[in-house]
Amino acid sequence: MRLLVLGGTWFVGHAIVRAALDAGWEVTTFNRGTSSTPLEAVRPIQGDRTRPRDIAALAAFGNWDAVVDTSGYVPRNTLDVARMLAPVVGRYVFMSTLSVYQGWPVKPLSEQSELLYCPPDAGPDYGTDMEDGPTRYAYQKAGCEAAAAVAFGAERTTILRPGVVYVALLATPILRHFTRSLTPFALIDATMPSSGKTILTAGPGMLYGQRVMNWAYADEELRKSITAVFAEQVGVVIWDNLAEGTVIDSAVLAQLVTNGVWSDRQLGASRNIATVNDRLWMATGNNLQVGGDMASRTVRVHLDPDMPRPELRDQTGFGIPHLDQWITVPANQLTVLWHLLVLVLDWTRQGAPKVKGLSMRQFTPWAQALGGFLAHHGIDGFLTNAAEVREIDEDETRWRAFLTTWHERHAGRPMTAADLRRDAEPLHLGSDAHDPWDGQFITTAAGRLPNPLQLGRLLTGQAGRWRGDHVIRAGRNERGDRAMFWVERHKD
Repeated sequence: MRLLVLGGTWFVGHAIVRAALDAGWEVTTFNRGTSSTPLEAVRPIQGDRTRPRDIAALAAFGNWDAVVDTSGYVPRNTLDVARMLAPVVGRYVFMSTLSVYQGWPVKPLSEQSELLYCPPDAGPDYGTDMEDGPTRYAYQKAGCEAAAAVAFGAERTTILRPGVVYVALLATPILRHFTRSLTPFALIDATMPSSGKTILTAGPGMLYGQRVMNWAYADEELRKSITAVFAEQVGVVIWDNLAEGTVIDSAVLAQLVTNGVWSDRQLGASRNIATVNDRLWMATGNNLQVGGDMASRTVRVHLDPDMPRPELRDQTGFGIPHLDQWITVPANQLTVLWHLLVLVLDWTRQGAPKVKGLSMRQFTPWAQALGGFLAHHGIDGFLTNAAEVREIDEDETRWRAFLTTWHERHAGRPMTAADLRRDAEPLHLGSDAHDPWDGQFITTAAGRLPNPLQLGRLLTGQAGRWRGDHVIRAGRNERGDRAMFWVERHKD
């Protein structure tokens, strides 16, 4: 048996390749060669499935008894690939998803259930994401199924629609497709080095394929790195070892985790691309902070070994000693994935119960589903550390201190931005300068005291937003020619 696998370097494709090799088949893989090292005994061919000349070069290596397509997401591209391979391949096996059924996941389904409609030559923009209905991802997969059948004919096409190909942070890459929800940013930090941050990211990273990147402190560079990584077949993206105390408050990152599709200009080209955001995004570092909109879009795992030299800990009593080495063994990765799939299958067979009343803004469907998954298996404590994320919200901390001090100094007296800024001027007592605000006055991003115009804009942007027990109110003076600001304190 001669098998061609499109993809084949991570998750389902990796498992298919390994199973075929164990069965004694000849296996060829076709991918960009950027995700991982191919398994021994595999004939790897590198290329880009979106380039016709690369597919033509691949076809020249034929013939194969079958091709398994694990990387087809855009119908038009799947149609082009299938047509070029049809003369040299006996059967086209396409890895699809249960979400191509119109009733998924609400109604009972069978293989005769009605499918979503998507033309076999549709581009990446076909379909929409609906809160209680189909997703663009599902429409695209339905179109890919049609494309394979057009090129190979129904008699030479096999469609696989696994119910649980996608498995919390280990379970999230699978559960997010089941829940059709956005996934929050995952922050794994610790009090000191050698606490186990990399081990925790290695779990999902090894199971679903990972790309480890350096953090870009400028938003433009961060945007470019995000666009570039979407060209790689990885399920987990990790910004590893951020500098101690880094504040994650990127507007680009906030946009990324709250959009189901990432759109940007293709690097090195003049055209825009739109890619389904189906990745798990993570960052690691020591004593990290979040700011801006990221505070409400982040879940945190915090490690505190509470001891000197944690790398010298005796691991003989651990459930799995040297987990960082254990998880790199492919057989162990398959064991973990198998157990995850069993847990998910048991949960879905019981109706996929959710936790009611749990809210997390755009990520509420994810939180309720994952909370239900964990509760179903007797695992308590999900998101009970949400308050800790607010405590490391650098933006929240600065504004809360500023408003508290403002109210202590002036109670609810209305002031102009200029009056308030003058109040922050240091008092000179002889040769000494005294800060009347004790360092709590709000500053610009550069760490400097704002001028009156800058301060007015900052206060206007915060009007009506509660910071702890205090809130800024805004209005006009009696003549109506000046903006006035004051602080109210919540009355218990």
